[in-house]
Amino acid sequence: MTKRYHLLKSLDNVINILDWDSTFWKDAEITSINNFHEKSSAHHPETFAKLQYNDEAIFVIFKVVDKHIL
Repeated sequence: MTKRYHLLKSLDNVINILDWDSTFWKDAEITSINNFHEKSSAHHPETFAKLQYNDEAIFVIFKVVDKHIL
């Protein structure tokens, strides 16, 4: 099954991009990452990503929900 992600072209100034909840990321689609290398450990925390781009770069932010990290 092919999963599709709609990548937004950012119209905002590239500021405050390190905060998942910032206005820069507010309209970006959230995707879950749930494919792992077969040789990885059994520990697979919930992992999410948001992506955007502009004419100069691609921007990616990750959010990991791990019961072992506060």
